[in-house]
Amino acid sequence: MRATLLLGMALLAGCADAGAQEEQKYRAIEQSAQSSVAKSDALCQQGKAVAHAYLAANNDAKFRHWQSMSQADCMSAALKNAMR
Repeated sequence: MRATLLLGMALLAGCADAGAQEEQKYRAIEQSAQSSVAKSDALCQQGKAVAHAYLAANNDAKFRHWQSMSQADCMSAALKNAMR
């Protein structure tokens, strides 16, 4: 029983770390020198990856935050692509 509990806690910690790792990738894209359209597309996709990582970790607050962020990024990307 104790081993199962410890394994479960380790898995959850790994999932939380996955969210933080995906956030780091998002921040790297924000800092990149890509064109505005390419950056918007990349932020849209990476924001979804961050949200998914937090969903997998059962972190509802961060999932909702990143889901909103990715929706805004994807809307921005769609507008920039439409104006090309």
